Amino acid sequence: MIRYIVGPKAFGEKKSSQADEDAISTEIWDIIFVKLEQNLNEKDRNFFCSDDKITIVDVQYYNDIMQILTIEGTEAFQEF
Repeated sequence: MIRYIVGPKAFGEKKSSQADEDAISTEIWDIIFVKLEQNLNEKDRNFFCSDDKITIVDVQYYNDIMQILTIEGTEAFQEF
């Protein structure tokens, strides 16, 4: 998601088509976020890599998710 939005604006790369952006958005919201949430719920965890403490991987997941939500706008925060 970040590469498709930031790339054209920051580096002059070719802008992706609306169909590509829709496919990426669907993958993020309907596949990736759902699987991450299922993983946490199935293992009854608050963190991805540990039962009781945060790891650098958890911080990276958080940062990536927050970047996506920020790019998608405030409506995305409400959905999430």
